[in-house]
Amino acid sequence: MNVDVPIARISSKNYLFGTRKLQTKVVQDNNLMVRVGGGYCTLIEFIETYQQGELTKIADLQAKGEWDFDALLKYHKAQSAGGPIDNVAVPPSLMKRESSAGRIMSPRRTTLGR
Repeated sequence: MNVDVPIARISSKNYLFGTRKLQTKVVQDNNLMVRVGGGYCTLIEFIETYQQGELTKIADLQAKGEWDFDALLKYHKAQSAGGPIDNVAVPPSLMKRESSAGRIMSPRRTTLGR
């Protein structure tokens, strides 16, 4: 599988996938699951479902001169560590994207036992 969206680790269970902050979990069979809406899907299912839309968003942000993955990653790492985020310059359009990411549901979601 070819993944064209930039991915980086924010913390032990959180990753940045383009403009989306992902919450992850490893299950018994060593599959990495991604939190989507009220359930989980595998990382592969997530990438297959959301990669093209994320690439479109990134291209739109690049056209506006607002795409800065490194700044967004720095912001999320500081936020995750409880550090100051005032000195991290992130375009407002990227912050809007983060606020709605948690509401997106996958058509292939599964619920894991707790």
